Amino acid sequence: MTKLLRGSDVAIRFHLDEHVDDEVAARLRKVNIDVTTTAEIKLKGAEDHEQLAHAHSAGRVIVTNDLDYLVLNAKGIPHCGIAHYPKNDASPKQIATMLIALHGVYDSEDMRNRVEFI
Repeated sequence: MTKLLRGSDVAIRFHLDEHVDDEVAARLRKVNIDVTTTAEIKLKGAEDHEQLAHAHSAGRVIVTNDLDYLVLNAKGIPHCGIAHYPKNDASPKQIATMLIALHGVYDSEDMRNRVEFI
């Protein structure tokens, strides 16, 4: 269930904040969605603005349940997208399902500086 890209559209690539369960990455990879985790890229413990800057420079939508990213967005910090879910309210399976749906609807340009609540 991946989006059929139209011409110059580029599929969303995700970066999972350190609080996102690793199972989410595994589920996304099972359907061939490009995803990185904070641990994989050695940013565990980095400040939120550093995480967002990394995701932006790598062209990735950051996935998080941390409200601080919404504050960074409100301050106008540029990003490639934020997929935000409520703390303690979703299982890894539910989060992955919502991200797969997001991936199927939007492309990377659609997500630029956009916040999606999943």
